[in-house]
Amino acid sequence: MGFSDVAARQVFAGMRLTFVLDLLHVLEKLQDALKALMPDEHKRRAAFDRMKGLVSAGSASAVADDPATKGGRCRAVGEFVRCCRS
Repeated sequence: MGFSDVAARQVFAGMRLTFVLDLLHVLEKLQDALKALMPDEHKRRAAFDRMKGLVSAGSASAVADDPATKGGRCRAVGEFVRCCRS
């Protein structure tokens, strides 16, 4: 696992930190989450394309709030939502 934001804040205490989402990994987590939630490949691809546009435009938190990502409490969905809300 990577360096957590909590650990970064402790190590770099007193410094201004900016956290950046790595688009490639966010989209990978989005695909994993949608696979866990949507067995229908056609619907999953359509949802991914729509959400990819939002993430690419800097609206990852809107994707985390999207009803399609609310369908379960599986690990993949949790990881994606945490990634977007960090």
